[in-house]
Amino acid sequence: MKKHKFHIKNLFKKEEIEKPSIEEVHKYQDILTKIREETAKTIVGQKEVIDGILRAVLSDGHVLVEGIPGIAKTLIVKTLATVTGGKYSRVQFTADLLPTDITGLVSYSKEKEEFIVIKGPIFANYLIADEINRSAPKCVLGDTEILMPHGNLNHIEKIFNDHKGELILKQGNEEFYIPNKDLNIMAFDPKDKKIKPKKVKYLYRQLTNNPYYEINLRSGRVVKTSPVHPFFSFL
Repeated sequence: MKKHKFHIKNLFKKEEIEKPSIEEVHKYQDILTKIREETAKTIVGQKEVIDGILRAVLSDGHVLVEGIPGIAKTLIVKTLATVTGGKYSRVQFTADLLPTDITGLVSYSKEKEEFIVIKGPIFANYLIADEINRSAPKCVLGDTEILMPHGNLNHIEKIFNDHKGELILKQGNEEFYIPNKDLNIMAFDPKDKKIKPKKVKYLYRQLTNNPYYEINLRSGRVVKTSPVHPFFSFL
């Protein structure tokens, strides 16, 4: 497939071009049609999502792509990058992310006897910040007690078994279920920094033999978590 380099957004910057002509509008409309046609060779359906990402490209903006794993979110972006001749990169957008994981770093090369720049993933046309909402539900053991809206504590394994509905995705040792009835648990709201009831959209479990930690809290409670469990603090 022949690669093209497009500069579509330049049409919408007043300091560069006051007003595109009808011919130019038709030209770029044809380009967008070709992008959709090429993308459709890999991505079946998802037209609304693809159009939304293209609108973000035209307006030099950003897109939040939300959904369960396995529905081709990453593949859509990678395909659009290939079709438009752009570069694609990805970062794991979890709490342990460091600035150098995004921007890269400067290192000294003894062979070249000079400083070299190791570019981070942000130096790309399409950057995916993945796993934005990855947090506690995937990181505690089955006998961990979860605070419920009425003040009682339930083991997460019991909550899972009582509310486990339709299995919507099974990938390796991971399973995603839709709750069979409304389920609310107490969760942290970063907007007002309060703990409040939040509705659960999906139930998740994973079978693993990886080690875990026992965290002793000041209250005397012991929490068993995986090594990647996020803990928040107020600075």
